[in-house]
Amino acid sequence: SFTWFRKTVQTIGENTGDLIAVKAIMGHVDDSISDHYRQEVADERLRKVTDTICAWLFPKPAKAKGKRGAK
Repeated sequence: SFTWFRKTVQTIGENTGDLIAVKAIMGHVDDSISDHYRQEVADERLRKVTDTICAWLFPKPAKAKGKRGAK
């Protein structure tokens, strides 16, 4: 479901350690003072979160070890 997906994105995104970027991607609204004074979240931070989520969703297949000199 959509709710499960959002919870999963939040959880995997938090593995980057950048909770502010995760919150920006998720669109969460928080009334804390720091949020009112923050002007932006750098694209690099947002990219790190989205790259981490994409790597989890679409893992690259492991490289197969080639057999050399099989006799």
